[in-house]
Amino acid sequence: MSRKLLNELVSDSFVLSLGFISTPGALRLSLLHAKEVREVRDSLRQGAITEETIREFVSVLLAGFRVGQRFEHEMALAALAIVLERRATDFAEEFLLDLAKLRLAEMPLCIRVARECLKHRMTMTQNTSKDFRPWKWPNRLSLRRVKPGYLGSADSIRTVGKSIHMRPTNANA
Repeated sequence: MSRKLLNELVSDSFVLSLGFISTPGALRLSLLHAKEVREVRDSLRQGAITEETIREFVSVLLAGFRVGQRFEHEMALAALAIVLERRATDFAEEFLLDLAKLRLAEMPLCIRVARECLKHRMTMTQNTSKDFRPWKWPNRLSLRRVKPGYLGSADSIRTVGKSIHMRPTNANA
């Protein structure tokens, strides 16, 4: 079942359905909504497809790479970049970074899609959250947004014996 879903990414019908999209941003959006990509993403989330299976699939695809010839499985690599874009694992990070670092004329579109995925991945991790605290009103309970300087807000996290401030400078500590 897992190989069948991955093989759909190299099928002629899948490639032809996306073959006329020429910009990486537009291709990324089209791939996000493609049925085949959603099925692979759902199977990966449920465990029917493993990251090792994807690694093996990509190595089989790349065996057909020839210098000076357009890489025929470029759409499959772009689709896998979309599948792994929102996945918070070392493999996903490695796959996207390695693909985005390439400078090959044989597969320019999937490389640019991987770069788009990394841009969107960065914006996802930079989203800020809003903290709410229960506030007692007469006869009912409601939530009120906590200001950043408020005691007990999410600017710091209390641990046993010390407080860790949630600043970017402390991220590597």
